Amino acid sequence: MSEATNGEEAGGAGVADKGQEEQSQQDQQGQQDVEDVDSMKARLATLEQENASLLKDAMKKKEKLKAFGDVTPEKVQQLLAVEQERLAREQEEETRRLEEKGQWDALKSQMVEQHETELQGLRGQVEQANNEKAALHKQIIELTVGQSFSNSSFLREKTVLPATKARVLYGSHFEVNEQGQVIGYNKPAGCADRAPLVDAQGEPVGFEDAISRIIAADTDADHILRSSQKAGANSMTDFGIKPGQESQAKTIEQKLSSGLAKLMK
Repeated sequence: MSEATNGEEAGGAGVADKGQEEQSQQDQQGQQDVEDVDSMKARLATLEQENASLLKDAMKKKEKLKAFGDVTPEKVQQLLAVEQERLAREQEEETRRLEEKGQWDALKSQMVEQHETELQGLRGQVEQANNEKAALHKQIIELTVGQSFSNSSFLREKTVLPATKARVLYGSHFEVNEQGQVIGYNKPAGCADRAPLVDAQGEPVGFEDAISRIIAADTDADHILRSSQKAGANSMTDFGIKPGQESQAKTIEQKLSSGLAKLMK
């Protein structure tokens, strides 16, 4: 009897707890619904304020547009075109006025003179640079090719030509490369098929070898190279010319004159 009573009391307590839990959930849901409604009301109020502000701005703009009357985009384009034409006419009138007074021609003349002055200054700078380059090149030639002729034992011992005359005749056969080396050529500068004189390995030969080859290839070599025979009473020791061969001496003199003219340029 006691156990049955206890079971009924426990069952009744369980039902009561479940009822309380459901009531609590309903109360929470009701509270959430109330909060959602309040949030929606607040959002609605904000939207109404924004709409009112937009409406107010629209009314202000409408009032401003009334001042322009019945303005359309086409009318605006027409007004802009008229204004552009007016500005173009004013510009043309101003140009004509300046031309009539000669101010435009004076300004143009001044610009031309200024440009010419600048060009003259540039030409002077270029000319000065070219002169300095030519002077430097001449100095390099004197220190290289000139010294090679002056110090040549072949010219002193094997030819009748002084070094200065030999240079006049054959100086155009030599040039100086970027390494400062004196290079001999088979022909004077400006001739076709001109090529450097090289050895069996294809390397440029030295000055002594080059000058000996160049003179040996000359048609007047027999009269330039020293003869192994002693000069007689009638020999022309200046150029190794024998009697009856004065025409050969004239040929050498002509070469000297031509070479000297090139050297003086």
